[in-house]
Amino acid sequence: MPKSPLVAHLYTEPFQVAFSAAFGDCVGTYGGDGKITLSELSDATGIKTRTLEAYRDGETAPRGLVLFQLMEVLPARFTNRLLAQIGMGGARKMSPEEIDFHQIAQGAAEYTSAFVNHMSDGRIDHVEKIEEVDLARKLHDNLGQFLLRHDGPKSADQTDARTDAKTSKIVKMAGGAQ
Repeated sequence: MPKSPLVAHLYTEPFQVAFSAAFGDCVGTYGGDGKITLSELSDATGIKTRTLEAYRDGETAPRGLVLFQLMEVLPARFTNRLLAQIGMGGARKMSPEEIDFHQIAQGAAEYTSAFVNHMSDGRIDHVEKIEEVDLARKLHDNLGQFLLRHDGPKSADQTDARTDAKTSKIVKMAGGAQ
C-alpha cells in the first residue's frame, strides 16, 4: 500500500472545517471587531493561547472537555454552528433559574437511578445505603438552596404584597368583598 502524502494539519474533515469557521466567527485577534480575543478566551478557559491560535488557524480542533469549555464561554451561535453538522440546533445560554431546575431534575434522576440499580437484587446492602444517603443529602441540599433562592425570605414590601394578594383571594373565594 503506497504511503499517503496527506499532511495531518491540512486534513479537512467536516468537523474541522465547521469548527474553524465557527471559531473564527466568534474569536478574533484584536478586541475592536466585536469578538472575544484569544487572550480573553485563554484567560476564561485556561487553554494556552498557542493552542487557541492553532484552532483559529485550522491546524487542529479540540475534542471532549476542551470543546465543552469553549462552548461554555463562546456565544450560543458557536455551538449551533457545530450542532448543525449533525442536523441539530437551538442551543442557548440558560438562565440561572433554568439551571436550578435542571440541577434539581438531574439530582432526582441520579437518586432514582441509583435506587433502582441498588434494588435490582431486592435489597439495599450496607455499601449501597451509604451511596443512597450521600445522594439523598446532595438532593436535599440542592432542593434547600433552590427553595431558599425562589421562595426564601422576602423584603417586607414583597411579603405584605403576597399576604394581601392571598388574603383578597381567600375573601373572594369565600364570597366576601370584591
